Amino acid sequence: MVILVLGMLLAIALPAINTARRNAKRKQARYDEDRLMTAIKNYRNTYGKWPEQTQAKEDRTYWPEHPRGHEQTNLIGTLVLANPRRIQFLELGEESVVSNAMVDPWGRPYVVAIDEDGNGETLVDINDLKWEDERLTFRDGRSVFTETVKTQTVAVVSWGPVPTNTKLRVYSWTED
Repeated sequence: MVILVLGMLLAIALPAINTARRNAKRKQARYDEDRLMTAIKNYRNTYGKWPEQTQAKEDRTYWPEHPRGHEQTNLIGTLVLANPRRIQFLELGEESVVSNAMVDPWGRPYVVAIDEDGNGETLVDINDLKWEDERLTFRDGRSVFTETVKTQTVAVVSWGPVPTNTKLRVYSWTED
């Protein structure tokens, strides 16, 4: 009888516990995105240019293994200490870094896009990106995500628990 009651209580409590964990991860992702955006903007205010900016013709999307060479490793390193005045714009714990990239609570790297052309819109272009052995594209080959953000000069995306489910992602430019 006692085991039956404990089983029923566990069955009732488990969904609530899972929901609380999921919500905590989403809040952590949003907090990380805000910290990352603030660090990037503070860098720009200090140096007059975006971190790793070498041009002003197009927006850039940063990712650990970016096919066009915009690697997040360099961006994060610049924000942590590898900048001319050695200012620490971003503080990261060991759990936040995998393969020299800042990762979300689900262990996938954040995608960072910067309005480097200065037109007031940020193009977040996540086409055919790969993270370790996990290709983050839909089965039919469409891009995972391409969007122009008109409200921010820096945009950050967390993949969430299921990369191909856009409803579970955490976007820095939307309210949860």
